[in-house]
Amino acid sequence: RKNPLGLIDAFTKAFNNSHEAVTLVLKSINSHCYPQQAITLQERISNNLNIVWINKHIPKDQLIALEYASDSYISMHRSEGLGLDMARMMLFAKPVIATGYGGNTDFMNSENSLLIKYNLQPLKDTCGPYEKGTVWAEPDMNHAIGLMRLAYNKKSLREKISKKAQESIQENLNPSVTIRQITDRLQEIFAKSPRGEEAQVTTEINIDEIMRRIKNELAQKKIVPQQGDNGFSNLIAKEQVTTSPSTAPRREVHINDLLKYPGEDFIREAYKMIL
Repeated sequence: RKNPLGLIDAFTKAFNNSHEAVTLVLKSINSHCYPQQAITLQERISNNLNIVWINKHIPKDQLIALEYASDSYISMHRSEGLGLDMARMMLFAKPVIATGYGGNTDFMNSENSLLIKYNLQPLKDTCGPYEKGTVWAEPDMNHAIGLMRLAYNKKSLREKISKKAQESIQENLNPSVTIRQITDRLQEIFAKSPRGEEAQVTTEINIDEIMRRIKNELAQKKIVPQQGDNGFSNLIAKEQVTTSPSTAPRREVHINDLLKYPGEDFIREAYKMIL
């Protein structure tokens, strides 16, 4: 589904001059579950010194730091549910190249990203949960190559796309918008409940006031990331100081049994977790 071999081939053809200052970083996990495919991937990149394969679990803060330290992001996926990494890279004001198919198109368009053309094709064999005969996208190799070269050569385009990407994510995927969407949807569901009037939400939630109080609480706290043995954690600590709150990498916050929080408390804790 993620199509790493297609990406490797496209990258190799796009940057066949080994002296060009460009590196492709492949991030994966659990390759031991697919030993033959792992061997094939390793063989495919063995002669390309410009491709680095990180095949292991790494802490979330290091993963975010790795993305933040990158110049751009590319996904030649055949199918995509959400595309969280793509959204995060856009929030970091990084140009994103991706197949124009799947859940990522909910927030990606021709103005804020570089979308790869594709053709819909039926699966010849079952692949995990994707059954034989179902349809997914096959990204256009030549178009992907062209977009990679374009992003590499055109600084003005990278800056334009990146700026628009960050603005669109901040506007459309920020917590206040998400909270309102959830609240509106719950109101709609309750309104259609067979219980009728009793199922209506009777208390209007003042989202702006909740967020204002949360922001004040967070402003009074100084979040210090855990320092690791490598440069990724240090990078996060540095960037949290030198970048604006809207672009700085965030540490993941785990809240046990989030659903136990009712009403306003739930929104407050969920919003804190998002930040």
